[in-house]
Amino acid sequence: MWWKATIVVILTICFLFGMGFAIILAAYPLKHQDAIKSASTEFDIEPDLIASIIRAESGFRHNVISSKGAVGLMQLMPSTARWIAQSNDIDLTDPETNIRLGTKYLRYLFDRFGDLRTVLIAYNAGEGKVAGWLKEKGLTTLETSPYPATNAYVERVLGSRWIYRLRL
Repeated sequence: MWWKATIVVILTICFLFGMGFAIILAAYPLKHQDAIKSASTEFDIEPDLIASIIRAESGFRHNVISSKGAVGLMQLMPSTARWIAQSNDIDLTDPETNIRLGTKYLRYLFDRFGDLRTVLIAYNAGEGKVAGWLKEKGLTTLETSPYPATNAYVERVLGSRWIYRLRL
């Protein structure tokens, strides 16, 4: 995609002028590494994927609430988080709790859908919508969704994984 080539050009220019590392650190923040690694191990999800989702969802801001009501680093809907946690007593603004529950939900989506792109589409657009699209089209995986914003989200997550793979 065009944005990948743009990133490569920008990074090359920045490295040539000695600013590359600072730009990468600013553009790809990384906080809560212990919580990410712990959840990664517990639920067998690669830590770079978790970090990439956090970057795309919240920019590593733990107290963000979306216009639709999603909360925290991994932008979990409270009802989904309560279902995953099997508890009503959760604080989604707590980074460790949010990362753990978000990663547990990712594991659930991987167990249900099996394919990375399909999982990311489900994480962003909703599990029920993905299940409906798969049934409607007679498919087992999705390459894209009908939503341009979801497709852009998937590309953003996939595009930042390599940087987080290097940083974790």
